[in-house]
Amino acid sequence: MYRASGKLVDVVFFGNEDMTVDMDELSFSLVIRNILSNAFKFSPDNGQIAIHASEEDGKAIITISDEGCGMISDDIDNFNNGIPFSKPGSSGEKGTGLGLILCREILGMYGGRIGFDCGKGCCVRVEAGK
Repeated sequence: MYRASGKLVDVVFFGNEDMTVDMDELSFSLVIRNILSNAFKFSPDNGQIAIHASEEDGKAIITISDEGCGMISDDIDNFNNGIPFSKPGSSGEKGTGLGLILCREILGMYGGRIGFDCGKGCCVRVEAGK
């Protein structure tokens, strides 16, 4: 269990711990930290965040899933159109709305991409070259 934003959240990892990506460490770290930060922000107390790392079609696939409120279609549309958006986290945490857009730009520089599967909770899928 990890404590962040005053919440206790269980983080579990599945998959290939030795997988590599074709990105510089600082850029990759920034992307993953931002997505994890959002997962903590929207997770309820005693929630769970699952990280899964695998390979698919020669690409590294990292998914980060949480049990938070998810993203509505308007949020995803704003993201896809490059429009910053922000909403308070489960304990009122604030953000700028720029993090996911920055992640998309960084991944794009390396031929990667980011996608979402949201409903109850959110699953963020990161694809990066190997």
